[in-house]
Amino acid sequence: MKFRMQMNGALPRLAWCARLERGSEVVTVEHGPWVESQEDFFFEGGWAGPYDRRGLLGAKTVLGSGAVLSDDQVVFIPSSHTLERLHFCRDGDCLFVSNSFIYLLAALDDEIDPMHVEYELEFLSVVKGYHRARKWVPTAQGRRIQLQYYRRLRIDCDLNIYTDSPPALPHFGTYEDYVGYLEGTMQQVLGNASDSRRSITYKPLATVSTGYDSPACAVIARKCGGTEAVTFCSARMEFNGDVGNPQDACDDGGKIGRQLGFNVMEFDRSLYFEDKGIPEAEFLATGNGGDDVVMSVLAEHLPGTVFFTGFRGDTIWDFEPQAIEDSAQFKSKDPSGASLGEFRLRLGFIHAPLPVLTMPRHDEILRISQSPEMDPWRLGNTYDRPIPRRLAESAGIEREAFGQEKKAITQPFWVTLDNGAMLSAGSHQALMAFSEELESRNRQSMRHRLRRMQATLYHWIVWRGNNLGLPLRMPISLRLLISQTGYKFHWAVAQLRDRYRPTMIGLRDPTSILAMAPAASKVASHGSN
Repeated sequence: MKFRMQMNGALPRLAWCARLERGSEVVTVEHGPWVESQEDFFFEGGWAGPYDRRGLLGAKTVLGSGAVLSDDQVVFIPSSHTLERLHFCRDGDCLFVSNSFIYLLAALDDEIDPMHVEYELEFLSVVKGYHRARKWVPTAQGRRIQLQYYRRLRIDCDLNIYTDSPPALPHFGTYEDYVGYLEGTMQQVLGNASDSRRSITYKPLATVSTGYDSPACAVIARKCGGTEAVTFCSARMEFNGDVGNPQDACDDGGKIGRQLGFNVMEFDRSLYFEDKGIPEAEFLATGNGGDDVVMSVLAEHLPGTVFFTGFRGDTIWDFEPQAIEDSAQFKSKDPSGASLGEFRLRLGFIHAPLPVLTMPRHDEILRISQSPEMDPWRLGNTYDRPIPRRLAESAGIEREAFGQEKKAITQPFWVTLDNGAMLSAGSHQALMAFSEELESRNRQSMRHRLRRMQATLYHWIVWRGNNLGLPLRMPISLRLLISQTGYKFHWAVAQLRDRYRPTMIGLRDPTSILAMAPAASKVASHGSN
């Protein structure tokens, strides 16, 4: 097989979409200007290993996505975690694969189903583990877009699809084993991301706070040569009882960052409320909750970086055990970090959520946390994570300076259905107008009207039951039908659709792509024997 690479400068920097045709050895790949390609692979992001085909195939840690030619097949490789995913869909004798859900819709000339309100619930199901996650979502034209997490897709010329697990992680018996692996892995990723054969190279950017996870990851970033860090001066208290209007708490990690040797840039997590450009849309459009909209204020500083974060540290570094199978399938407590996808593809950065990269070895990491060797770094309270504490304290950070109180910076849209107070004024106004128009169109359908009647009746029954002391709950899918912000995913996708309208990957004749967009394109045909 061989790649026919088609660069489209009008697309987001790291977006790509591949088209395979039954019986053809040519894999046509349209991509944004920062996607890297060589003779036998293409990729956006970096991996822990040499910058070549064999290094990518054998990498235990992959940050980003792409594909490799392997004998008479092509292997599509997603990230080594479940904060991102691949999407694929059959269309007659063609198969499309993309790292963007919206890009794939555009390539298929399709839309999301305007009456299907469960999209976000289906995407968010991955927090239960990818073995329990929804495997596909419907489109307006009746197609099924398949969702692929963690495992690789191997496809032959007849469009037969096989899935393979990535190379297994090593086992960890001690703290030194584990931390040494994290440091070594990120050294390799950064070496790969700065390889001279790349057209775009990347440098580390750390996050730092007064919690546990980002200071620990910042220590590793510093050991890997990082000199720049960002911090949010305030955070929300995770359990303050009012997620719509959270009371801010100090979370300024500037002092910690400077003590580690970073140049620290400070930001306000609430600044997105002042943005006139509906910043929430590209985060909500991932279907993964939109929590990470607070990161939008970092847009100027993220391009060309490997962005170190501590997402999912509360799962893997806490003392709460879970079944080995659940950990191997990346079961997590929340979707934080998983809505950066479209933002990342547009800006062009590599996301490195360090804690989650070793999730399949959670049971071993938990045993290390509970081992006697970690006793000096245990506090003995309910907010106790000895591994990140040892990392930070060993780097010279005072015990009282971090990890004292549970806080968070993300904005959890998903915890409540009527979350208008979490949106900026412009976004809320635009969403309400969009929802009113879409609901008006949907009501022309008898199926939709019947579901609305069902939801209204169910809501009344639950209300009456609760008044009588009965613990009744309304299914979320029905609550979304009568929620003011139940169409926020549809609205977000609609805002981003124009971003991918320049695509021409859906054209049947690959040569017509060249004829129609010569100014925005650079073509190379690569093959392997």
